[in-house]
Amino acid sequence: MKKILITILFGNLIFLFSCTKEKELEDKFYYGRVDVAVANLPGTPGLELRINNILHDTISQGSSSFPQVTVAASEPVTLSVYESATGELVEDTTFILNKNENRYLKIACSNDYGIKGWLNGKTVADSTRQMQFVNNLNEEQYPFSSFDLYIYTANYKTGAPIDTVAVFHNFNRGKLYPTTLTLPVYNQDGSKITYVGSLHNHETQVVIPNKGLSNKTFFVILNNTSNYNGTYGIYIVMDDANARIYTNIITL
Repeated sequence: MKKILITILFGNLIFLFSCTKEKELEDKFYYGRVDVAVANLPGTPGLELRINNILHDTISQGSSSFPQVTVAASEPVTLSVYESATGELVEDTTFILNKNENRYLKIACSNDYGIKGWLNGKTVADSTRQMQFVNNLNEEQYPFSSFDLYIYTANYKTGAPIDTVAVFHNFNRGKLYPTTLTLPVYNQDGSKITYVGSLHNHETQVVIPNKGLSNKTFFVILNNTSNYNGTYGIYIVMDDANARIYTNIITL
């Protein structure tokens, strides 16, 4: 009886082990697909896509997407986008796909505006605006190595900040800030909300004056006449020849 029981248990163990190995082998033969789109921005260079550091494809300036990528499921995959001409990394990401999963990514790269990074925009309700920010301030006029961006609701007449909406730490040049911000368009009375921003020295937390706006401590992001309802966009914080900080909005 003991011999029969041992034989049955041993057989069950072999069965479980073989099922586990079979599952592992099955997973290795399943795949997922990745679509990588490219934002239509001024100054987007030719780009190349690498999978696990192996060149997959290149696209010329003005192209809207890479050819679809097929990768093994259940294994880590590192997807990297580089500038073709310089070999400089634009952005990368690592993920694991489930079998038969389709993933959509969108890269933004503009040498004109200093934009580099993944876009996170989704469907936007008409009563909101969705945005990602990028710092494109002139280093000579604003020679700080690290910034924090504060965003407020504001008095529509004076621009004076009222309530803090968001704080983006290490809001530094050359990278699209990864956090996507969704802001309501309207106040409870139906009027449009005005939003302003202020920049702080990350290390000291001292507010950086807007030199071109009589050294005021804020700049306008959206005023009460802005018409960006239901849009997703890149909001570029930049300055003009007079060192006036302002926001340039590109909707996508």
